[in-house]
Amino acid sequence: MPLPRAAAPRRAFTIVELVVVIVIVGLLAAVALPRFVDLGDEARDARFARTRDAFRAGVDLVHAGWIARGASSALDAVVVDGGGLIGLNDAGWPENVVASGGDGTVTAAECASLWTGLLDSPPSVGVSHGAADWLATSEEGSTCRYTLGSDPDRSFTYATAIGVVATSGGAASAAAAGTLGSPAAVGVSPSDADPVALAADGAEAGACGLIGIEPLGVIILARLRRAGSRRRRRIDPPPR
Repeated sequence: MPLPRAAAPRRAFTIVELVVVIVIVGLLAAVALPRFVDLGDEARDARFARTRDAFRAGVDLVHAGWIARGASSALDAVVVDGGGLIGLNDAGWPENVVASGGDGTVTAAECASLWTGLLDSPPSVGVSHGAADWLATSEEGSTCRYTLGSDPDRSFTYATAIGVVATSGGAASAAAAGTLGSPAAVGVSPSDADPVALAADGAEAGACGLIGIEPLGVIILARLRRAGSRRRRRIDPPPR
């Protein structure tokens, strides 16, 4: 009768192996975590830029409707898609959502209602901190300021008297200038722009606002396409 074989002892991790694993995990966390943080900031910048451009497109479209109806100071309001009313000032720029039009001044409540009237499926907006995703305030009686959360670097203004939508500055402004093309496009009065280019820009911004396409995703796709074209050029043999 054969004797039973003794069970082989189980081998555990040594202290050296555990230390090596901990060091590797720590290095990976130190390298990867900042990259994830940067992507989060870029996503917020893209969200800010998309909403700002959709708002600018809404302002320009309403003003174009005022021009199409004769550009008269007697025209107090125009009807937008969905049947909503946008009240105008004497220069034809959106000021509120009242049929009688504007009086040259805006309040925080009017800025919030204008936000809802100009944007399609707009993000939530409030007139006090923490009440919504965006904060609407009034400055100098004729300018609306819209701030994403409580971050002053992600805010833009709308001057109702002249129809200018301008980025205030900070990280979001730099990101917008780098991702959206020419920095001169930020804060330029629509009356000074080329009408054809203005209509194209407005349609593109409106499409981003309606469909929900993030500019960050467009940038990533463009970079992938460029990388693919460079790879094909290296693989293809030169012509004889």
